Amino acid sequence: MHNENTLAVADEGRLIGLVRREGLVRAGGEPVASVMEEALSVKVDETLIEARELEPTFGPDPIPVTDHDEHLVGGLSLSSL
Repeated sequence: MHNENTLAVADEGRLIGLVRREGLVRAGGEPVASVMEEALSVKVDETLIEARELEPTFGPDPIPVTDHDEHLVGGLSLSSL
């Protein structure tokens, strides 16, 4: 597992949700979907100002970056900017 507390969940390359580390610990043997939250991301052509609006949700963790078909293409770490 990565050090991040908020992790992106993808299915066939498409972002389908987010999970938090504490949710995974709580889930135990339950499916990941039982603790999955709404898929939030910044689109590849959005600005850093728009990305910063998601900072309260992600904190220091990378914000998922998606194309317009919701394909996960990367992660944006604002803490290093």
